[in-house]
Amino acid sequence: MLSVFTSALVLGLAGCAPSGGLVIDGGAPDHGTSGSCFSPTYPGQEAVFGAGIVNESDGDITITDVSVLAQNTVHISEIALAGPGDDDLGWGVSIADDIWPTMRDAWESRIDPIGATVAPGERVWILIVARTAGTLDQRTGMRGVRVEYDGALWPRSTQNDNVYGFGPFGSECDAGMEPRSH
Repeated sequence: MLSVFTSALVLGLAGCAPSGGLVIDGGAPDHGTSGSCFSPTYPGQEAVFGAGIVNESDGDITITDVSVLAQNTVHISEIALAGPGDDDLGWGVSIADDIWPTMRDAWESRIDPIGATVAPGERVWILIVARTAGTLDQRTGMRGVRVEYDGALWPRSTQNDNVYGFGPFGSECDAGMEPRSH
């Protein structure tokens, strides 16, 4: 009898907790990998790489940490949170000192992601502003973004295995790193 009561209590409490959580592009459940690559035209030129996230829960989610999982000869100057821009297409890769006009308002209103709240159903973008620390003919970059958060029962993080790379025009978009095995 006690086990039936305990099971009913657990099921009842589970119904009270927010469901879902944040899901990042290229993250669970598909664990797909994609690449966004940039060919700098001069040393020190910064690019803005975007990783879209959506709140699939029925409650507010607060971001507690954002990290890049691996990097190869890059300098990250900023990690921010922004809206999708005026055209609602979101961010892929942009030149930091020449943001598209449809993205300018979103760029200028970007915020620190730590402590930011994402409303139910809202889609926002993690922006990684970086430059290669290598030569212009060297393949460098980052692989994977992890976002940790509060406000959902489970899971408490989401991550992808996407490549955000630099390299000469026409080179392979691999950030100079071997793919991670799952």
